[in-house]
Amino acid sequence: MAKLDIYPGFSSSVIEAFKVKVAQMEPRDRLCILVFDEMSLKCSLNYIVERDYVEGLEDFGMACGSTEKAANQATVFMVEV
Repeated sequence: MAKLDIYPGFSSSVIEAFKVKVAQMEPRDRLCILVFDEMSLKCSLNYIVERDYVEGLEDFGMACGSTEKAANQATVFMVEV
């Protein structure tokens, strides 16, 4: 996962990585815990030259877009097998 190029929202590259991993597992090993949580963020803006992108603004992914406000919270998820 550390090698994936990840952006806000649901990432198709992450979903594809999960599909590959799950396809290699036995059915009994596919049971998992999916946890969603919210966390506070320290407001910080960074300009990423390679992507021409300002990191740290509110961004709800491709489906909902972004705002010009600094992000102060994030929704995160964890999958534990």
